[in-house]
Amino acid sequence: MKQFKQNTIKSFKLAREDITSLYEHIRYLHAQIGLLKEENKRIKAKFEIKRQENYVASKTGKRVHKKSCAFAKNIKANRKVEFATKSLAVAQGYIVCPCAII
Repeated sequence: MKQFKQNTIKSFKLAREDITSLYEHIRYLHAQIGLLKEENKRIKAKFEIKRQENYVASKTGKRVHKKSCAFAKNIKANRKVEFATKSLAVAQGYIVCPCAII
């Protein structure tokens, strides 16, 4: 009976060590998940900035440009037409400027 008691105590100690080790691994994984979530937010924010890039054209012109294009910056405010996407501008008959092809 004494051997059974010793084996039981040893088994519980080993189980406790395993549980402690698993707990540490879970804490590490939670920390990694937190870091991945932060990185995911940064990547999404960067992607959203690219998605929000609008396109502009002149009412009297034939081409649609990205807002950041040098030609777009020369369009006067009273002649400027803005589009959320290139396809909307093309649907209205505008030709895509090489700056907006990429």
